[in-house]
Parts: sequence; structure tokens; C-alpha cells
Amino acid sequence: MRTLLTALLMAACISPVAAQDELPAISKSNRNDFFIADVILQKYNLKTGQTDEWMKVYNNLSDNGSIQRANDIRWQAQDKETAQKWYRENTSLLGEGGREITSMIPKPVGVDEWNVYGESESMQKMIKSLGLDQNQYFFTFSVDQYVAKIFVATSSQLSVQDAWKFAKEGLRATLIAAGKKTIAGLLL
Repeated sequence: MRTLLTALLMAACISPVAAQDELPAISKSNRNDFFIADVILQKYNLKTGQTDEWMKVYNNLSDNGSIQRANDIRWQAQDKETAQKWYRENTSLLGEGGREITSMIPKPVGVDEWNVYGESESMQKMIKSLGLDQNQYFFTFSVDQYVAKIFVATSSQLSVQDAWKFAKEGLRATLIAAGKKTIAGLLL
């Protein structure tokens, strides 16, 4: 039952970002390489749920998963400047009204723009009122002409640093797919 409540909460409250002038999905032939690799998903017992050209949703259906759900979203602008401009104009949308906690995770190598958010106060109250044991984090970044948002719902025992260990794999995938394999290898 707890798993069902978690799934319903996530489905109702976490939706793909939809700005008025949303950037298009990645158009490169290797578009799927920009997302978190299957080997990482298996490590966290995550199964692919909803997918479309912008987003992949991963769910852990067990009652004791450390990573309970992740939404992995990518956009592609025509160039780096357009990506950075769109990112800056949509930071509140990307963070879904969450608490700014960027200072807790240093800006990783290879990113142009970087922000990290925790769940909003209203979401904290909703999670608590439902009796769920969960933290939520949003890792947002741009790399060259690509913009990404990785939402991670974790058990309450995991910190933002723990969630970053998982989300970092999405950044690593983006760097490699964008042709920056050497920089990807520098991620700690």
C-alpha cells in the first residue's frame, strides 16, 4: 500500500516541465545515450516507466528502496547561448518551487549552468501528511546546447549528497553523449 501511495503522489505531483517556449527534445541519433544508463538503474532496482522524447521515468516498486523514483529530462537548444538563456529564464520552473540548496553540491566539472533544489515546504507537508518516508531533490544543469533536469525521490535517510551519487550518472551520460568523454571521466 505504501508503494502505491508513493507512486500516486509522484504521478500527481511531479510532471515534466512544460514552459510556454519549451525547448525541443534531443534530436541527435544517440538521444537515448543522454539519459542514465541501464546498468545504473539496475544497481538501484529502478524500472523504466513512462517515457517520451524528453523524459524517462524510473520507479522502484519495493517498499525499502533508497532511490524510490527518478525523472530524467533532457532538452536541446540550437546552440549553447540559447540553452543558457532558456535555463536562466526557467530556473523557478525547473526547480518546481523547491528550496534552493545549490551550495550543498559544488558545481560539477563540465556544466555551464547548475542549480540544486530540495522539495518545497508545501510538498514536505504533503509527504508528511501521507505518512511517507521521502526526500525529493532536483538537479538541473546545462552542458553546451543541452539542458537537463533530474528529479530524485529518496528515502528520508538519504541526503542530497547521496541522491547526487545517482543523479551524477545522468550528467556523466550527457557529457559522454555530447562528446565530452574525458570531462565525464573527471566526475568524482
